[in-house]
Amino acid sequence: MFIANIDDISVPRLQIPWVDDLWTPDTAVTVTASGTVNTKGLWSALSASCPFDAAGFYLISDTTGQSATNTGQLCDIGFGAPSSEAVVIPDVQTGYSALLASTSQPARYFPLAVPSGTRVSARIQAAIASDTVDLTIGFVEKNHSFMYPSFQYAENIGAVSASSILTIISGGGWQEIAASTSRDIRAVAPIHHCATLGGNEAEVEIAIGSSTNEVQVWPPLDELGSANNYGIMLRSQSNESVSYTWPHLLPVRIPAGSRVTARYTGARNDYFGLIGFG
Repeated sequence: MFIANIDDISVPRLQIPWVDDLWTPDTAVTVTASGTVNTKGLWSALSASCPFDAAGFYLISDTTGQSATNTGQLCDIGFGAPSSEAVVIPDVQTGYSALLASTSQPARYFPLAVPSGTRVSARIQAAIASDTVDLTIGFVEKNHSFMYPSFQYAENIGAVSASSILTIISGGGWQEIAASTSRDIRAVAPIHHCATLGGNEAEVEIAIGSSTNEVQVWPPLDELGSANNYGIMLRSQSNESVSYTWPHLLPVRIPAGSRVTARYTGARNDYFGLIGFG
């Protein structure tokens, strides 16, 4: 575990380019998937006790990618004592070269409140039996919550537990990534990983509603009903990696029970999902 030095963080992107100065291999925790593919393994503690009331935390993982190999992983983050862990963020994609802060990939920030003294753990499932990932967690003190609010719960939108990957999205019309959300969502953090190497940069738009009746929720529509030019930007890719998007956290209004869809504005063929917060 590391504790972030708030003064050194780049607020607009909430990245921590200086993490190499604080992160050494012995701070990471190896988490192992079940011996059965696409099945959650045992919990491993990332932090025995959060040192203060935290507004959220960063999660860093090592490179798990292999050439021409499906290394999909879905990671649950849990709070609670051993054998009593409760999932608070389900199915974060940690496969491929995910969330890697020592290269161009930034750590992922999760704006979920963590009470002081909370034990934080992780467990993973993987497309490869008994696959592993090294995870490091870093807490952000509640009094230094940046421009992001702190939320009380999270929900995954788009993870496919049967295959340990996200939902595949191709360029074109609206494609469903969740049939029905379980809670009201007030913000989403997009995550995607590349399926077509060398794909051009593209934008992603998000909508809710039944088929053929989708109502766009991001980017927001202007007073004339036209989309503003603020779609979720996907970078061009030359390797099999989970990549960050810009913006990192989007204010949206997705009521419980909503069907959620996404579409690409460019010629991309990627896996895409959202972590919803409320």
